[in-house]
Amino acid sequence: MKPANPLLAISEFGLLTWQYDGQARFEKILADSDGKWLQITIKEPKQPKSLEQMGWYFAAVLPTATLAAHEKGWTITEAWSGGTYERNYNKDDMDMHLKRMCARMDEDGNLHLACEKDTRPVLFKRAMSKESAQQFLDNVLTYVAQALDCYIPEPIRKEK
Repeated sequence: MKPANPLLAISEFGLLTWQYDGQARFEKILADSDGKWLQITIKEPKQPKSLEQMGWYFAAVLPTATLAAHEKGWTITEAWSGGTYERNYNKDDMDMHLKRMCARMDEDGNLHLACEKDTRPVLFKRAMSKESAQQFLDNVLTYVAQALDCYIPEPIRKEK
């Protein structure tokens, strides 16, 4: 089994953080630390989001939400050639909007629906675990139902 790449970072306070995956790397990090304090963080690896989750999001949820926004008359105002114009939401716009509204992370790492002037950070989909991706999808379904009066059914899972 090939070991995972270590996560190695030196903070501005001189703290060295890494993910341990072998004695040789541990000894090299100690040798290179040059008397700095070491902070060891031991984490269980998170299971990455599944292809099923993101496949359902991009194939069913996003197009349905985009169509619902179009039917509701949602538009985006853009500046172009010294003037402005309005256009309908496309899938990329809706994806950004749903991330902004449904992937706000609190101090505990849980995702929440955003209010209008929310300053909590947005968790990008590429960094989501299976659990946070499910929270994101649940938030999206709730938001789309409330804001767009649109119901999107959960995918049917086949028994293996």
